[in-house]
Amino acid sequence: MFDGLPDESLQVRQQAVVSALFGARDSVEMVKHNAAVEEVSRKARALCIAEKMLLIQKGLPTNHRLLVKAPFAAPDGRQEWMWVEVTEWEAERISGILMNDPYFVPNLKAGANVNVDESVIFDYLHYLPDGEVEGNPKATLLSRPKEQAKDDE
Repeated sequence: MFDGLPDESLQVRQQAVVSALFGARDSVEMVKHNAAVEEVSRKARALCIAEKMLLIQKGLPTNHRLLVKAPFAAPDGRQEWMWVEVTEWEAERISGILMNDPYFVPNLKAGANVNVDESVIFDYLHYLPDGEVEGNPKATLLSRPKEQAKDDE
């Protein structure tokens, strides 16, 4: 058994041990949701719902992983956006494993089982067996030079 608090799931305790042994590095990035970011997110959500949901419902192929980025409410009213590895997608409800240790949501930990509504998906990552990754268009948008990003506002 893994040490931890009695109310923590085995999965949360396992994640804590793996992070302690191999290291884990999460960071917070404050992003202003301007028109360009919202449009990229809308397109990513539509694609994820149209294509990736079916993969999960049919049974994700071996060595594939699907993560979605979703908001979680912090006590101060802000939203903290974190990655969730999808384990089930029924109707509009996505179940999965929280992949980040939150900074602003004290009642959650990496490894926790969480549920999110598909309508709040902000982004997705689809890891393929050959090492390729599909999705995460927001990262591309945010990595552009500031001058070009200002043109999108």
